[in-house]
Amino acid sequence: MMAWYRHFWLLVLAAVFGSGPAGVAGDLPTESDLAPHGLVRPWFTQVVLDPARGRIGDIVVDDGTVFVQTDRAVLQAIDGETGRTLWVAEVGDPLHPCTTPGLSAGIVAALNGSRLMLLDRANGKLLWETRLASGPGAGPALSTHRVYVPMVNGMIVSYRIQAVQPGTQAGGLQGPAGTETTAAQTSPPSAAASSSAEAPPKQAAGGQAASKKPAAKTSGSPAEGGQAAAKAGSALRERAEREAAAAEQLRLQEQHVAPLYFQSLGRTLVQPLVTRQTREEEWLAWPTDLGYLCVGFLNRQEHRQLELKYRLKTEAPIVSQPAYLPADANVLGDSGVIYAASQDGYVHAIQEKDGTHLWRFSAGDPIDQAPVVIGYRVFVTSELGGLYNLDAKSGKVMWYTPGIARFLAASRTRLYTLDRLGRITVLDARTGARLDSLVLPPVWTIQPANYWTDRLYFATASGQLMCLHEAGLAKPAVHRTRAQEGAEVMVAAQPAPEKAEPLVTPTASTADRPTISSKK
Repeated sequence: MMAWYRHFWLLVLAAVFGSGPAGVAGDLPTESDLAPHGLVRPWFTQVVLDPARGRIGDIVVDDGTVFVQTDRAVLQAIDGETGRTLWVAEVGDPLHPCTTPGLSAGIVAALNGSRLMLLDRANGKLLWETRLASGPGAGPALSTHRVYVPMVNGMIVSYRIQAVQPGTQAGGLQGPAGTETTAAQTSPPSAAASSSAEAPPKQAAGGQAASKKPAAKTSGSPAEGGQAAAKAGSALRERAEREAAAAEQLRLQEQHVAPLYFQSLGRTLVQPLVTRQTREEEWLAWPTDLGYLCVGFLNRQEHRQLELKYRLKTEAPIVSQPAYLPADANVLGDSGVIYAASQDGYVHAIQEKDGTHLWRFSAGDPIDQAPVVIGYRVFVTSELGGLYNLDAKSGKVMWYTPGIARFLAASRTRLYTLDRLGRITVLDARTGARLDSLVLPPVWTIQPANYWTDRLYFATASGQLMCLHEAGLAKPAVHRTRAQEGAEVMVAAQPAPEKAEPLVTPTASTADRPTISSKK
């Protein structure tokens, strides 16, 4: 009865607040406040929560969608371009703590106490849940095939995600022609792109409009060409409708499948990161409080065990998530690069394929923020305040700006940051020079970082949420997006360097030892 009562009030609150700015009050910056800084506010809204009892716990920006987790176990998905509420879901007991949600192309993983839940990213429907044997240390990570949960005791627990095609029994995992089906194949790549089954999606992942390829020239008449184009358009609409319908009917395998376990050295208190995903394998990186960065490997053909490929040992705890640059011909060719920062003040670049220590950079003071990879640049902020722009391949310092505490977002020509005094500071992306600064009212205390586009998001603890962006950028500048398989594909924000700096060659091979020392 109580569950039904809570669900009823969630629907009422969503109807009141989720459709727009109704009921929103607070110190909103006006058009005249933003215009001198070249910014506009396209939308603002009120998150579904009772300001007298609840507060925003966490905000995650992912591929054009803003996910808001409250401390009352409510998860809300909001379109990052329009501010429209896509769905609201209750994820567990309001009295139990929630962690940062894990996200993939088609699934959302939520942790409430020791309860793990998987939701459909398109509509927030609960697909699967289980109870964990012990307490989680951080939020889960998702690939297209598995969910990974870090436990406080250092254990990584992994459950397999098995999608069931509509019309098949819940015990099967076979799609058409006997092919394996993953959650990403039955759901669209972005909730923002397919939040309704009534109309075909009009946007691709990341909020960009889907591009239309010109029709091929034929030797037939114009009428025949028009008929061919009409047929092609009809086929695209039918495919979009099928994908939207599949998202509404997405189900996961409910039969018990034994999870995989891996014991780390130290406690795992940071959300893991899924790096490379292929048909044959997937890779996972996670840090521990003893200063280890662990990189594991899973064979997707067998799903028998998560193997430790190598680990990096630093001289201080790693308290932030690592960053990842996928394989790029301008960097390392067929291997991605993992970047990790520790509280001993070093940033490490590790070749994903074999653990080769490519380079390390010293910031001089502790680093507790995750590195940010955009294009061929790595942005790092230190604890005492300072933003470094490093070349992703060599670790060379391109520029340094003092007094910067956090990275917020980036457009093609500007970086938006937060300085040590809480001011929004605009930097020139090429030189790091300070261009402008803006002071928001003090109620806007939540500033989630956006690694995907140029959009800036700010929230108050009581649930107000707004979006800002440059006045001339009606469409978002996309830095990366998710492919349909769920893996991330980076889009270079700037051209490759004309003359790449040579890599720092490690002093010893890591092939014969699983632990890499951070000392040179």
